[in-house]
This record gives sequence, structure tokens and C-alpha cells, in this order.
Amino acid sequence: MAHRQEPFRWRPLLGGAVALGGIGVMFSRSVGAAVPLASLLAMVATAICAAEVSVIAKQFPRSHPVTVWGRSRA
Repeated sequence: MAHRQEPFRWRPLLGGAVALGGIGVMFSRSVGAAVPLASLLAMVATAICAAEVSVIAKQFPRSHPVTVWGRSRA
């Protein structure tokens, strides 16, 4: 929504909240013992960054895969 590619909808927001709640429930007992809080926050931040990259990548113009591969090998 911040990049003006999709309109705001409540269902995806609610689904994301349920997913985050599920992660919280799964890790609630093991946060203090086995998984450090910083590691858990790093995993959530990684997921957020990956989702943001997939949204931002849609704004770039499409290019042929052979051309992209050739640039990265040079």
C-alpha cells in the first residue's frame, strides 16, 4: 500500500496479524530458554525485508533473463 501498487484491504492485514500471533505462540515458551529474543526479532525482520524486496522489485522494468545473467557475469 505504501508503494501505491495495491489498495488497502483488511483481510491481508488480519492474515498477517494471525501469522505473527502464531509465531508468537510457537516461540512463547522457548524464547527465554533456547532461542534468544534478538534471534527471533532478526528472523521476523528478515521476513519483512524479503517481502518488501518482492514488492519493490515489481517497480523495475522487465528485462530478458539472458540479459540479466550476462550483466551479472561480467
